[in-house]
Amino acid sequence: MPDHIIAKQHGGKTRADNLALACARCNLHKGPNIAGVDPQTAKLTRLFNPRTDRWTDHFRWRKARLVGPSAIGRTTVVVLAINHPYRVALREMMLATDE
Repeated sequence: MPDHIIAKQHGGKTRADNLALACARCNLHKGPNIAGVDPQTAKLTRLFNPRTDRWTDHFRWRKARLVGPSAIGRTTVVVLAINHPYRVALREMMLATDE
């Protein structure tokens, strides 16, 4: 589903350069957030912007878990609950079927 990168309440426009595809669960977790607290540094950090950031600068796969080597990656993983146990278990099952 399309999601506003910068939420309308923060001045984001409904136009192509401010929209990204997101699963419903990520969309609900992100909500209107444009930032969160980096779990490593406890500093307020903006979320990953798929229009301006390179995915490989901020994320790495460790088996079924997505990890963030950068503050932006770590914060985005936490805010979007990307490694919720249910999601990790689902990814583990999908990876097991590939073998």
